[in-house]
Amino acid sequence: MALTAEQQSQVDYEAALSKARAEAQSDTEVTRFKIDAVRMAKEIAVENNKIADAGTTIKTSDVTAIAADLIKVVTG
Repeated sequence: MALTAEQQSQVDYEAALSKARAEAQSDTEVTRFKIDAVRMAKEIAVENNKIADAGTTIKTSDVTAIAADLIKVVTG
């Protein structure tokens, strides 16, 4: 039994909506993962700073470099 044009249109709409939701959820998960990587990088930088020479400071570039390395390792 063939679908009417209206029914096919509804099926196509539902499929597109489902795909858009899945893509949005995936994007959100990637963003959360990156935020977690930055948090972990900050913690690593703080711990490394505890054993570093006196007077050294943590720079933004230190944290972002560690976060980039973490993301690269996990995403392969």
